[in-house]
Amino acid sequence: ERDWDAVREEAYEVAERTYDDLLSQEEDLGPRSPRPDHLFFAAMLRAVSSLTPPNSTERRRGLERTFDDARDRGCVSAMVLGALREGASRDVLERLLGSRDARDLGDLPGEWSKNVLG
Repeated sequence: ERDWDAVREEAYEVAERTYDDLLSQEEDLGPRSPRPDHLFFAAMLRAVSSLTPPNSTERRRGLERTFDDARDRGCVSAMVLGALREGASRDVLERLLGSRDARDLGDLPGEWSKNVLG
């Protein structure tokens, strides 16, 4: 019988390593190479939410780090916001979005989504 907590923990470790590897290689990519985009960050936010215990420090840190990375790269999209909302507590949302009642991207600074196409 499988220990599903151990399976989730291992899956999260793989997701974190992959995330770290892709971001660390970003500087080495040529100008035409694909870069982490809003889909990448939304997927990682969903991985954090589904593979870490609710209200855990691990979840909070993972969500904050991933959202901060997306924001800093101008990759916050509606999909990123949705993925964040799925897993974040109210206080984490408030910390990341400020006091904004961000219902959609239009409520956030344009810099946060400047590299989202479409």
